Amino acid sequence: MKILSLKIITFFLLIPLLSYSQFGNGGAKEVKKLKNTETLVILGYSHAYNDAIKEAFEKHWTFTKFSFISGTQYKKHCNNSNYSFVHVFTLKDSQFTREQYDDVGIVLGGRCKTGPEDMVAYANMIVYDDEYFRLECKRAVQFMQNYLEIVLDQSLPKDNDKETINYYASKHKEMEGQTLVFSPSDLRKEIREIDKIKKYYSHPVKLETGLFIDRAVWKGEKDMLYTLYLFDMRGYSYHFIIKAENNEIIYATPTKSGQGYLVSNPILKKFNSF
Repeated sequence: MKILSLKIITFFLLIPLLSYSQFGNGGAKEVKKLKNTETLVILGYSHAYNDAIKEAFEKHWTFTKFSFISGTQYKKHCNNSNYSFVHVFTLKDSQFTREQYDDVGIVLGGRCKTGPEDMVAYANMIVYDDEYFRLECKRAVQFMQNYLEIVLDQSLPKDNDKETINYYASKHKEMEGQTLVFSPSDLRKEIREIDKIKKYYSHPVKLETGLFIDRAVWKGEKDMLYTLYLFDMRGYSYHFIIKAENNEIIYATPTKSGQGYLVSNPILKKFNSF
C-alpha cells in the first residue's frame, strides 16, 4: 500500500476529503460471533468496487479470515452461521441533504434476508467516480476493523454509539504532538486563516489543500491527523479526528445539526480541550 504508481496517486488527488462513516449496530456478543466466522466479501456491485474492496481486504483486514464470492453465490451460503458477509447497502441521509448513498457493512450469516439494521459494523462510501472507490474502500475497511476491535476490547453493548463516542473521546491525548491538518474547505469562512485557527486551537496545525490531505491519507502519512464529519444511522452528526497513518479515530465530539459539515469555532475549542 505504501508504494504507489504516479497514476494511482493521481486518481486520489481527485477525492474530496469530506466523507462520511459510521460505527455499527453490533455489540460484544455479536462481534464475538463474527470473530469466529469466515467473512465472505460479496462482489458484483461494480468492477471498480470489486477491485477496490479486494485490495482493501487483502491489505488491511485481519479481524477474520476472508474470501470473495459473487452475488449469485450468496444464496448458497447465507443461511450458514459459520460465515459473515460484506454487503453494499443503500441508505438515505434524511437529516441534511436527503441524498441516497451506499454503505459497505458486515452482517452475520444464518439468514438470507438482511438489511442496514443488521450491520454489525458499517461505513459510508461517497463515490462520485469509479476512481474514488480505492480510498473509500480502504478507509471503510479500516474503520470497520477498528470499530470491531474496540467493541470486543471494551465489551460494548448493542446499539452503542454513545459508548463508542465516549471511548474515542477518552483517547484524545493521542493528539498531542501530532499535526492536525485542515483544508480551507473543511472550515467555516470566518476561520480559514491559520492565525484565526490558532486562536481556538493551540496544538500543531496546518492548512493544506484537500488534495494534499487525501494523498497523505492514502499513503498512510505518520504524525498527521485530519478531521472528518460523520453521522450514525439515526442521523446524529459528529466531528472526528483521525490518524492519517491508519484511519484510526482518536477523538470524537457530537455536533449540532446547524454546525453542518464544516468545522466551526466551538468544534475547534472542543478539539483543543485536553
